[in-house]
Formats: sequence, structure tokens, C-alpha cells
Amino acid sequence: MTQYSFRARMMILMLSPTVLLGLLLSAFFMMHRYHELEKQVIHAGTYIIQSLAVVSEYAMTYQNKEFARRLIYRQHRQHSSIVKSIAIFNTDNTLFVTSNSDYYSLRLPKNTPIPTKLMRTHLKNSLILRMPITSEHHLVRLLGYHLPVNNRQEPVLGYIAIDLDLQATRLQQRKECLILGVFLSFAFCMATLFIYRLKIIGQATSDLRKTLAKMEIQHIELEMTKKKVQEDSHMKSEFLANISHELRTPLNSVIGFARQTLKTSLTPTQTDYIKTMKQSAHNLLSIINDVLDFSKLNAKKLILDHIPFQLRKNVDEVMILLAHSAHEKGLELILKIHHDVPDWVMGDPMRFQQIITNLLGNAIKFTEKGHIIVQVALIAKKEASIHLLVEIQDTGKGIAPEQQAELFQAFIQTDASISRCHGGTGLGLAITRKLVQAMQGEINFDSQVNQGSTFRFNIKLDLNQQITDLPLPMDILAGKQLAYIESNSVVAKASLDILNMTPLKVTYAASFMGLPKQNYDFGLLGVPIPVRDNMAEHNDQLMTAMALADEIILALPSQSHVDSEQLKQLGAKGCLIKPISARRLFPLLLEKKTFKKNAPSEFLPTASTYLSNRLAFRVMAVDDNPANLKLIGTLLEPLVDKIILCSNGEEALSIATQTQLDVILIDIQMSKMDGIRTSELIHQLPLHRNTPIIAVTAYTTQGQNELLLASGITDYLTKPINENCLIQAISRYSKKMVSHSPAIFVGGKIPPVSLDWDLALKQAAYKKDLACDLLKMLLELLPDVKKRVQEILALGDKTINAEEEANILSVIHQLHGSAAYSGLPQLQKICGVLEKELHKKTLVKDLQAEWFELLDEIENVTIAAEAHLSQFLS
Repeated sequence: MTQYSFRARMMILMLSPTVLLGLLLSAFFMMHRYHELEKQVIHAGTYIIQSLAVVSEYAMTYQNKEFARRLIYRQHRQHSSIVKSIAIFNTDNTLFVTSNSDYYSLRLPKNTPIPTKLMRTHLKNSLILRMPITSEHHLVRLLGYHLPVNNRQEPVLGYIAIDLDLQATRLQQRKECLILGVFLSFAFCMATLFIYRLKIIGQATSDLRKTLAKMEIQHIELEMTKKKVQEDSHMKSEFLANISHELRTPLNSVIGFARQTLKTSLTPTQTDYIKTMKQSAHNLLSIINDVLDFSKLNAKKLILDHIPFQLRKNVDEVMILLAHSAHEKGLELILKIHHDVPDWVMGDPMRFQQIITNLLGNAIKFTEKGHIIVQVALIAKKEASIHLLVEIQDTGKGIAPEQQAELFQAFIQTDASISRCHGGTGLGLAITRKLVQAMQGEINFDSQVNQGSTFRFNIKLDLNQQITDLPLPMDILAGKQLAYIESNSVVAKASLDILNMTPLKVTYAASFMGLPKQNYDFGLLGVPIPVRDNMAEHNDQLMTAMALADEIILALPSQSHVDSEQLKQLGAKGCLIKPISARRLFPLLLEKKTFKKNAPSEFLPTASTYLSNRLAFRVMAVDDNPANLKLIGTLLEPLVDKIILCSNGEEALSIATQTQLDVILIDIQMSKMDGIRTSELIHQLPLHRNTPIIAVTAYTTQGQNELLLASGITDYLTKPINENCLIQAISRYSKKMVSHSPAIFVGGKIPPVSLDWDLALKQAAYKKDLACDLLKMLLELLPDVKKRVQEILALGDKTINAEEEANILSVIHQLHGSAAYSGLPQLQKICGVLEKELHKKTLVKDLQAEWFELLDEIENVTIAAEAHLSQFLS
């Protein structure tokens, strides 16, 4: 006998009543349905015969057979699916009219009285319905009719009979019985199968319990392993943060002192040695950054910025940065940005540049001759975002098919000789792919050995709808002629696409010999790559070009750009670093000769741009590393009058107690007392409650920057310290400066200034008078805004009404728009944040930090704008 488990028996006991009840209910509903089908036919026949009995009264009263025949024919046709025959009989049981010759079954048997109500007679496959036809004289009288005496009848005039066909009903009943039988059979089979499966499940359950016991043991072991891995991962993150500090500290000294040494008098050999040392330190720093970036991406701790930037400017900066490496190898760089690509977007400009730099750097590294094309195109554009496609195509040696699968793996290079020849960690493409994925995009490539490779990636960027480019005044170029000379046809094609955006009449030739002999308004001369660094040769080409055109623009290799000022003095209108871009070419074409000295520079400002003399500042620098402390002192020496150097936090705190300081620079990771604790204690001193403290840190872990700002530190710089960043950090707190920096800096990058005059000119269509007028109008608005903000801050924690909030929002919106058209990026950014928060219904009192920042920036803008306007008017 089969033995079922306790679980199986319980399942059977629980399910048996349910199954039995289900079968009983199925049988009940089936029988109910069986009888319901016949009732439906009877109901339909009853409705038909009752209607005919009423209507036939008129025909029987007046013995109108034709009317009666048409009536029953029509009903027979309309209900032919269930009606076999209809007949009307007189009171003597004789036929009056019929719809079918087979009416005998409808006649009442002999000696059977006419029924006084509906009568049903069941035959084998038929149902006979008979209904009396009665005369209702009172209705006739009400209608105003008077029957003759001899036509007055008894109340019963006859009867009507209908033969209903039950064959279709019987067929449907049998069909439903068959379905029920099949269903019950299926249910029985399922029940049998269920019982069989219960037996198997019982055995499987027993086996599963044993397996679960083993898995529980394995799970405990895995949890222990997971905990250990998490601890190791945490230790690795801490190790990376610490090693970052330990490595950046000596590198900071090496790079900083190398820069300072290069400013002294050196022999050519010494200069070469120092440059090599500086470059090696930068290479090592780049490797450290790659490892840290890869670690952050793997841990998903890398947070992308979402800030406005100019896409064309962003890409062009990468091209200029890497042009030197490409031109040294004799490679042409070509930039193609499609005309429909929007310029103002929102995203992470630094990471976007990092992606292009990695891919373009690899293309330069593995291409020995030919050219490299960087192409930017628009895939799709929505109301608030775009999908961008970037392609980097080279003519290098290509990648073998068997090596392509491993290309994006970390720490793997396709050729072991690469690290010996070119260096690197093998992390560049792995980081690039993860960055592209973080920007909601994909990256792929095509490559053929000895023919080159094409890397392409697409990313999603949001549109910056707060800024719209004003169209350049291209109409002033209408009707003018430009001669373009470029020996490389691929370069020429890309440049001609740019020139076709202007109304200029362009004549292209590969050499001077191919140009028609006539006078041109402009001459654009592309100097070929590779080029001999020969000023005399440039001079000869310039003289030849000046004989053909009134104004000459030279597109030079990166190495030859050192001669640009000399070439301008010889008569050139301007010089561009190849590749040609619309961003740098168009301002030169539109620039008037009288303003040649004020042409937009392609180079970053040097220290002399910011400081013409020392600031009357007392600055204290704190660092427990002697080399770093010495470097900071060396960098500060030409900038400020008084420098105090401290080797630890206790010494700094002691000096700060007795000395009034203007700015304090402090290292964060120090022994004994760290920088954060030292800063907190200094800010508690009466002399230094508001003294700005700038942190100098090499930390790169997530949240470190926010922690610094939350602890009361005003700004921070990352190691290795960039001289220009230090200058702007110090000058932020001096009213002598024309330009001021934002509250947060990123090491190695020149932070944006309060007044960007190039941007102001661009927004004013390069009309200086208009740009100055816009700036003056904004200056007139600032006192009212400043007063309004001070009133808000004076309210403290008090809540203002909705109308007042709307007025404040209106003022900020107006200032935001004015800043956008006056070249004030920092003010525009702060207003944008405030406007966004106010739209989100953030309370005004909860934005005190932003209001203070706005007041500071208003002061910065006022100083910068007044200085610039006074310089312009003089």
C-alpha cells in the first residue's frame, strides 16, 4: 500500500472538500443552464405568439386574410431560426391562414375546445404554442368605430398556433453536457496527477531539506566571507585615500619646485633636465589619478557634476591641449562639429573632456602617420536633453581581432610592448567606458589592422535653456572674399565646412600657385604638418600671402605658435593653433583691425595678469611636511607682504591667538592636531571668527569636500598646488583684484572669474559699446538687490508672506537674466541656484548661505566691473 507523507495527507484532506464542492457546483450550474436554454426558446415563442394574437384580432374581426397572411409571413421570416410554422384557425377549427403548408400538427385535435390562455404541447423535437384570439369591443368603441350588428362576434375569434423548433436547443444542451464531461474528466486526471505529484514532492521535500541544511552552512560561510571582503574593500578605500596623500605630498614638492626652478636662470641642459623631471612627476600623478578614478567607479562613488558648460569650447580645449603631441609626430588633427549641435549644455565638463582626452590620446599614441578626425554629431534632440555622438577616427596600426575582446578590461594592454614604449596602466579605456555608462551612453569601436580604428561613444546631456547664443554679426562679411590655402585635402574639407557657415566667398587652393590672381579681403593660410621650426619660412609665406589679401590669418602647428606675436608684428591679423575651430576663427574674421591688440587670447593668464604688486596681506601657512611648507612659502613670497610658516596645528593656534591674520592656508592631514580641528579652534578665537581658512588637501574620498566646507573652512585647494589657483584663492579676499574666484576650487584648473569679458562680448555680438552698456545697467541694479538681500538677512528666522516671496523671486530672476547677458558666470550661477530653490518653495530663511554668497559675489562683480569700465573709458 502506498504510504503518503503527513504533508500529502493534509493536502488531500484540505483539498478534497474543495474539489467535491466544485464538482457539485459545476453539476448544479450545468443543469440550470440545461433548462435555461429551453426556457429561452419558450419565452421567445411566447412573446411572438402574444404579439400576433393581439395584432390578428383586427384581421379576424374583418376577415382580412391578406393582412393576416402578411403578418405571419413577416414574423416567420424574422424568427425563422426557431419558428417552423405559424397558422391561424377559426373558432370551428378550420384554417384561416398559414405560413407553411405543413400546418396539420398545429390544428387542435377534434373535440378539443379552443384554449382560453396560452397552451403548450411538447412533441419530440418541437414545441406547439396555441393562443386564443379575443375581440375587445370596448377598445373599438373607444376608438370611435361601430361594428354592424351582423359582424358582432363572440369574445373568442379563433386561435393562433406556432411550431417552435427545439433541435438547435437540444444540440446546444448536448454540447454543454459534453463540455462538462470533458471538464470533469480533466479535473479527475488533474486530481490523479496531483496525488502522484504529491508523492514526488514529498520525496523532493525530504531531499530539499537536506540540501537547505547544507546551503545554510554555506550561507553562513559566505556571509563571513562577504563581511571580510567588505572590510577589505573599506581598508582598500582608506589605503587609497592615505596613499593618495602620501604620494601627492612629495609630488607636490617636486612639481612645485620644478616650476619655481624653471623661472630662474638655467643652462639649456639644466632646463631640459628640470622639464623632464616635471613631466615625469606629472605622468606619475596621472597614473595615480587613473587608479583612484577606477577605484571610485568600481565602488560607484564617483559623482558626476551637473553644471552648465559650452560644448564647443570644451572640445576645442582638448584639441588644443593634445595638438602639441600630435604635431610632434607629424599628425594632423581635424575637428568636425555639426552645425545642429547645441553649444550650451548641462553635464560634467571635466569628465566629458577626460573621455575625449583618453580616446584622442590613445589615437595619437598608436598613430605614426596620417591624421586623426574628431567628429561631434547630434543623434536626437528632445525638449530638455540631447543625445550626442562623438567619433575619433585615426589612421594608425589598428587592433587585431583576437585583441579586441580584451580592449576595455582593466590593467590589460593589447600589446606587452605598449607599456615599455608609451607607459600607462592599462586603465584608460576601462575608465572611459565606465564614465560613458555613467553618462547614460555606450562606447564601441571598429578597427582593421594597418588601416586604423574608429572609437565612438554616445552620451546624454541636458540642454542649458537659461542661456541662448546671440547670433554673430556675420552680415558684415557679406560680399567679402577669402582665399584659403591648405595642402592637406582632409583638413581643407573640414575647414571649408566651417567657412561655409559664413557669407564669405571662399576660394580654396592647395598652394599659392593654384589661387586666381586677384585681391582678397582675407587670407587663411594653413601651415603644413610636419613643419620645420623655421621663422624665415613662416615670414616668406606670410609675405606671399599679404601680397594677395588685405588681412592674413595663419593656422599654425602647435610648435610654431611661439612665433605668433612676432608674426603679428610682421603683419598677420591673427594666429590659430591647428585644428581650426569656428570658436577661434570667427572672432578673428569679425575683429576690426583697430582692435587687434585686444584679440581674444588662447592662453591662460599668468600670475602677472592677476597681481601687479604684492598684497598687503599677512598669510599663515600650516603644514607638517617641511617640503610642502617650503613650497607654499616660495609660492606666496611674490604675492603677499608677510608670510608666517607653521609646522603643526599647535604652533598655528598659538600664533593665531596673538596675531591678526588675513588668510590662513592649512594642510588637513597632520599629526597631533589635524587641519579640521585646528581650523575649528582658530575660528573660536576673537581675532579670527571671520578669517578665511583655505584647506590644502590631497583627499579624494567621497564627501570630503562637503565635510571641509561644513567644518567652517572657506575654500580648499587640491595638491599639487597650481600657482594660478593659489593666486586666485588669495586674491578672492582682496578688493584690489579685478577678477575673483568661486567658493570651491579644483586643483590644476583655473577657476572661473566673476567677470568674463570674452563672454560678455560674445553675448553682445562682439559690440564693445553694447557690452559696456549692459554692464552699466547691471551695476545700477546691484545696489537695490544688495539692499533687498540685506533686508532678508535681517529678518532672521521670521517668515515672509507669499507676495513678498514672489517679489524676491522676480528680483532674482531679473538679476539672473542680466548676469547671463553681461558675462558674469558666477553671479549667474548663484542666481540660478536661488531661483531654482525659490521655485521649489524653499523658505527664504533656509537660504541664508546662498544669500551671503550672493552678497559676496555682488561685491566681487562691482569691483571687477568698475575696474574694467574705468580701464575701457580711459
